Amino acid sequence: MLLHRFLQLSVVVVTLAMSAWLSEQTMTTSMSMSAIATNGVVAGGGSYFMISRALGPEFGGAVGILFYLGTTVASSMYIIGAVEIFLVGILHAIMLTDARAGRICALF
Repeated sequence: MLLHRFLQLSVVVVTLAMSAWLSEQTMTTSMSMSAIATNGVVAGGGSYFMISRALGPEFGGAVGILFYLGTTVASSMYIIGAVEIFLVGILHAIMLTDARAGRICALF
């Protein structure tokens, strides 16, 4: 029983420590981004512009390529998800299979 309570207390302590550490990391990152963004006008490119300005053109180019690849993969997955929702959800709601006759009939 005592070991069980000790394990629960350690889980709570570790969880609080992790959340405090992550909060500190988030605060540091947001302050760094604010310092970069307020140092001048952020031109077109948004976060890519800030990263290339802070880290240099070599790292900025590498990050830009990764942003491009990530956006490309994400958009293709969004399209596949939208088509799947259309095929499974909407067409299934519009078309009903008549089990007795074995044919497809529309709702309207």
